[in-house]
Amino acid sequence: MSTWSEPFRNGGKSLIRDVIIVLAITAMFVGVFLTVSPRSGIYGTSLGVVVPILAAGWLRGLWPGAATGLGMYLVLQVLYGMMSGGEIGLVSGPAGGVELPVLIAIGATVGRMRDLHARVTKESRRREALLRVTRRMAVETDARRVLDALVDEARSGVDADAAAIFQWNDGKAQLIRFSTTLAMADDLPDGLAASGELARAAREQAPAVIDDYPRYSDASSAVVRAGVRAAAAVPLVEKGQLLGVLWLGMTRPGRTLSVEDVELLELFAGSAAATLITLERSRLKGVLLAALTIEHEINNRLGLTVGYLDLLALDPAVPESHREQISEALAAALSAADIVKQLRRVIEIREINWSEDLSTIDLASSSPGPR
Repeated sequence: MSTWSEPFRNGGKSLIRDVIIVLAITAMFVGVFLTVSPRSGIYGTSLGVVVPILAAGWLRGLWPGAATGLGMYLVLQVLYGMMSGGEIGLVSGPAGGVELPVLIAIGATVGRMRDLHARVTKESRRREALLRVTRRMAVETDARRVLDALVDEARSGVDADAAAIFQWNDGKAQLIRFSTTLAMADDLPDGLAASGELARAAREQAPAVIDDYPRYSDASSAVVRAGVRAAAAVPLVEKGQLLGVLWLGMTRPGRTLSVEDVELLELFAGSAAATLITLERSRLKGVLLAALTIEHEINNRLGLTVGYLDLLALDPAVPESHREQISEALAAALSAADIVKQLRRVIEIREINWSEDLSTIDLASSSPGPR
């Protein structure tokens, strides 16, 4: 984003701060000038003009530096006019000639240097955060630990105060909190169903940024009570499939996310999506291993049971009154064998929630049709 647009972000809050700082520096200069100017001479006056411009540029950036240069020139014209009817002559030439562009150029140059330094530092910190996550993904075998680390790196990477990852649950059809750094997390609703930015990011599969969270129409009251003033939600998507949402919260007044911050969060969201896929594959591998074990251990026993029931069903000595029960037992044994076979065909894990604490694999939707 252009440096010139920086002061106009976040509803003009940055612009207001810059104007206040420029006015404060100007006022301090006027006080010092009226006190020491008669004794300072041209060089002292020049130094007194340049130092505030340098300070404004280095403290606030390009725009405040240039504005301070303009302000210093105008203030000096007024002060010299009031005191002696003269005009400042820092550089040879008529008043209104080269002095004005020189002062503005000094402030703008220093401000631009400050902006570039801040941007390089910020980008370096972001790259380091991404590298740490990438290394963690390469060496860590526990995907949950990777996600915990990723949440913390995302929070620090954009200078947020809280972060969380919510995983999409097909069975409940909602987002479930997976990992969070937010204090009072136990007081938050598990799915944050009342938090509109999460639903919006999930629905549109696009980032949602809320600058004034307490006034947001779909804000979660629990999140507001936790002190969150601004929030952002970035979807975790892989090949068009929603896997979850990365959420960031800011509790400091005036702190919001820039376009560059959101772009970084999208990179973290991509890493989180890859980690969730790894976690899902690990769970699937565990299910398939369990299915193979069950098939090996149970099929031998089921084979004997099915064979014995089949013989009983064909035995003419068995009374007719017992044949119906034998047929039902045989059908149940064959059905159990089919379930074991179906477990081996699971290609994804979709769950059925029987209660708040009990869920099982939905075999019908987790595996393809019979082969």
